[in-house]
Order: sequence, then structure tokens, then C-alpha cells
Amino acid sequence: MSTRSSYEILDEVGRPVALLPPSFRWGGGAVAVVGAGIFLALAARGSVVLGTFVGGTATMVGLAGAAFSREPVEDELTRKLRLESAYWALMVAVSMLVGANTIAFFVDGQADVYTGTGGMCAVLAFYLVRFHSALRSLRTDGPEA
Repeated sequence: MSTRSSYEILDEVGRPVALLPPSFRWGGGAVAVVGAGIFLALAARGSVVLGTFVGGTATMVGLAGAAFSREPVEDELTRKLRLESAYWALMVAVSMLVGANTIAFFVDGQADVYTGTGGMCAVLAFYLVRFHSALRSLRTDGPEA
């Protein structure tokens, strides 16, 4: 009798890969949309700090749930797409941070901009878009020989 969960995936060596169940994709997306709505509602009332904390945190948690959920068919090619998408998301994050600091330096004369909540949401969103667009194009075009 096996004690492994049906959601557990093993890598080449037999170690479990830590991904959430596929149902977290839709739940995480819903939490992200609700978090964005909370942010917009609180920011419209003048509570930008509270909106950033509550709405931004909910959006980041929702996007992370969607980003780290397992695909129904998780194979080596899917893992390669995840790695490439994470690489591109990291490049976008560094570019955004350098760009924001450069703009802040030329506008305000200081280059210590903290772009935590917005930057993290943008990185997770870019990862999701890049991963799912690559996965969709792979499924529609088929693997290239």
C-alpha cells in the first residue's frame, strides 16, 4: 500500500516535486482578482497604504497559488518550460527594478525606490503569461523535431 498523495510528482531521482494541486490555479486566480478589486476600492477611498497591504497581499498570494499549481500532465517538457519562464520572469524583475531606480534618480534625485508589492505581482503575472503561452503554443503546434 502506497502512502503517496495523488498530487505528488517525482523527479528523475525519485524526490517529490513541490507543486500545488491543479485546483489551486483557478482558486489562486480568483483570489488575485478579488485582491486587485480590494486594492482599487481602498485606493479610491484614499487608503492607499491599507489597500496596498491587504489588496497587494491577496493578489500576490493568489498569483503565487496560480503560478505554483501543477498542470494535469506534468512532464519533463513542462518542467523545462517552468524553468525558462522563471528565468524570463527574473530578467523582467531585474529590468523593472533598474528602470524604476533610474527613473527615480532622474526625477527625484534618489535611487532607492522600493517596488516590492507591484514588482512581485508583475513578476508572478509575467511568469504565468510566459509559461501558459509557451505551453499553449506547444500544444497547438506540437513538439518541434
